[in-house]
Amino acid sequence: MIKAIIFDVGNVLVKGINASSYIAKVVNATDRQVWSIMKPLIDDYTVGKISRSRFWPHLLKELGKPHGKGEVRKYEERLLKIYRIKTEKKTGTINIAKKLKRKGYKLAVLSNTVPDSAMLRKRQSFMKIFDYKFFSADIKLKKPDRRVYLYVARKLRVKPSQCLYIDNNRKFINAAEKIRMQTITFRNPKQLENSLQRMKVL
Repeated sequence: MIKAIIFDVGNVLVKGINASSYIAKVVNATDRQVWSIMKPLIDDYTVGKISRSRFWPHLLKELGKPHGKGEVRKYEERLLKIYRIKTEKKTGTINIAKKLKRKGYKLAVLSNTVPDSAMLRKRQSFMKIFDYKFFSADIKLKKPDRRVYLYVARKLRVKPSQCLYIDNNRKFINAAEKIRMQTITFRNPKQLENSLQRMKVL
């Protein structure tokens, strides 16, 4: 019996975004320049081993730009503004989540995301639908590490087999299935709704 439903965020609840592209716009650099600096750090940044307060001065310094606290704050504010403007919600999926909420399921999000993106996501109004929010930058674990799925199930106070995990990434779906979570590989809201109805969840 399913008691908890866990949604990925990027390309499921919102249109996927490329963090390095947005950062490049903010700091007036090319995507290639920013990615060359981010690439060696991205794994640690995604799981919060590198904080925003360390990442931004390093990035700006490598780009030859002023990197004091005032400059860092200015760039972060500009980045969040761009994220807000550019974020496209997948209304169909969000409406499905609302229906599931009304049916009494525990709802959660689980996302691999850098601290900047996690900070934005927490402020978005649709996130109020979800009882639990698990971002890799906060919990220091990322998909497809099996420990992240076990951690989420434990926090939800359910068995993995009582969880339904929804993601568009097959690698992440496979990892969830290995610990006996039920899964749906997301393609679009209509397909998701049909799958939930077949499972008698919706």
